[in-house]
Amino acid sequence: MHHDPRRDEQNPQLKAAQRRLEVPCNALFDDARRDLESRREDEPEAKVLRSLLNHRQGLEVFVSNPAIPMHNNASERGLRGAAIAGKLSFGSDSMRGARVSAMIYSLIATLARNRIDVALWLRQWLNACAANGGRPPQDLSPWLPWPMTPHRGTELSGHPRHPP
Repeated sequence: MHHDPRRDEQNPQLKAAQRRLEVPCNALFDDARRDLESRREDEPEAKVLRSLLNHRQGLEVFVSNPAIPMHNNASERGLRGAAIAGKLSFGSDSMRGARVSAMIYSLIATLARNRIDVALWLRQWLNACAANGGRPPQDLSPWLPWPMTPHRGTELSGHPRHPP
């Protein structure tokens, strides 16, 4: 049982599970608030409890929005290649190099997440830049996954695209 982004109406069991999840989440934060009230301001536990309560909205976003997973495993897997490459290459020698590397890794991950053939996209992008005098094209919509037409997405992926 999981959230299916292609369905407008989700599984009733998923909806019920989401509602049941609200009770222990509310209890967790109620307990933290009560525990914080009984502690001195300078206690290490008080700092942790304040942080928990201050970050509640972000920590429990998955409770009200089943499209957001409870964990970040997919994100961590997405960063794994960049982390390994950084270790193998001994990192970047400059802040500019680090920014360029981060931008490239982000681009590749975004394309891959949207099921776009990275090598094909890159060849077409470089050809478009060359045809535009060495500058990026004015209109970026054919290059970005979210405004890309379905036809263009199929052209760059080799198969019909569906939301990730």
